Amino acid sequence: MKFYLWRSNCPYCHQIHDSTYSRCPNCNADQQDKGKRFFDQMLHCNILKQLGFLLLALVGLTALSTIVQSVQMVLYKNDNPSASADQIKEFLTAAPNLFASNSIAYAVLLTGMGLLLWKGWKELLPSFKNWKAYAFGAAGFGAIILFSMVYNTVVSSIYGAIGRELPSTNNNQSLINEMILWQPVACLIVFGLIGPMTEEFAYRVGLFGAATRFGKVFGYIITAIVFASIHFDFGAFSDPDALEPELIALPSYIFSGLAFSFLYQKFGFAASFAAHATNNVFSIVVNYMQMTRPQ
Repeated sequence: MKFYLWRSNCPYCHQIHDSTYSRCPNCNADQQDKGKRFFDQMLHCNILKQLGFLLLALVGLTALSTIVQSVQMVLYKNDNPSASADQIKEFLTAAPNLFASNSIAYAVLLTGMGLLLWKGWKELLPSFKNWKAYAFGAAGFGAIILFSMVYNTVVSSIYGAIGRELPSTNNNQSLINEMILWQPVACLIVFGLIGPMTEEFAYRVGLFGAATRFGKVFGYIITAIVFASIHFDFGAFSDPDALEPELIALPSYIFSGLAFSFLYQKFGFAASFAAHATNNVFSIVVNYMQMTRPQ
């Protein structure tokens, strides 16, 4: 198995380029390596940039959210000096404040990723002009919905057979639902467009791009696991009632991670983003309709 970790030297023009190019970006000569064609539809970033995208998401999102929440807490405590720890927590997790910390973090993070990509925009933007990317993105979204329907039917049947009701939504979705009820249109923009684009940069361009240099199967597996993990509330391990819905939701995130990676590798960034954004927008709209439906 070949690894494509760093740089290659074109045998024709002798220019050094990223090792994942199947054709030299300088003279367009075929590099005579079929394994490199796996990367043809993916953004060609060196491994340091790819790791940069990943670290920005894993560290930057948490750090930015923490900074915003710290500012919110200081302002709240200045106005309410006798506030208890529970009152402060309730304030920070209220929909407006939670939305502010998430939206600011995502906006700053996406800006940073755009700057990190730099010249890569010349390769990225043309993928959005190809109608096939949207067609395959729609097909990917359909596959995710079909999987969710089948999976939920199976899980519901199992719970019905043992005489139990399905647990409520996991913590991640519950918090998002509160924000959707508070400001549905703003949530469509942040969680339906900005969030998916940020995550596609992080987990497709970044993690998947770097991991597949060590092997195609490895790239798919590690990306799906990490993608599912970032949507998992590890704090639920201290609460059995909260852990159950988190574990039930995990396979859906794993399948989505695999589907987005497949679309990115086969049809480019626009396809995986289209599927990811459509999936999030669909989820927001459906959840809002369910939550506001007259009883």
